[in-house]
Amino acid sequence: MSMKNIYKIQLVGVGGQGTIKASTIVGEAAMKKGLNVVMSEVHGMAQRGGTVVTELKIGEARSPLIEEGAADLLIAFEPTEALRSLNKINCKSFVIVNNAPIIPFTVSLGISEYPELSSVFDELKAKIKNLLIIDAQKIAKEAGSIISENMV
Repeated sequence: MSMKNIYKIQLVGVGGQGTIKASTIVGEAAMKKGLNVVMSEVHGMAQRGGTVVTELKIGEARSPLIEEGAADLLIAFEPTEALRSLNKINCKSFVIVNNAPIIPFTVSLGISEYPELSSVFDELKAKIKNLLIIDAQKIAKEAGSIISENMV
């Protein structure tokens, strides 16, 4: 935890990935340990496919909003969502990114393009010192439940 005994976590993903559910579970686990938890959530314009951001502060916090460069942990369920959240981390932040892209509807329609995954990962590696890229789908499948990908 930081100087004020506050641990700051941001979870980001796409609607339908279970970002809010995962945040709730983290928050409830901390509360069961007797810690104070405050949480905020932002849903994208589309329930499924839109950006979802949750921020939790565990410890002596009153506001759930994480200041720029102040997150201790960033968990990204989708690679490009990790890129969008780089402003929340600093050189000491730990970042976990799922390697599976969720292709936006606008890409399917040919309106926009999804960046090459290799370039997304290269940018993340260049900007994040403490980075872990995981194959959450594979881990969930090996654990026996593909639908538990957000729990990995």
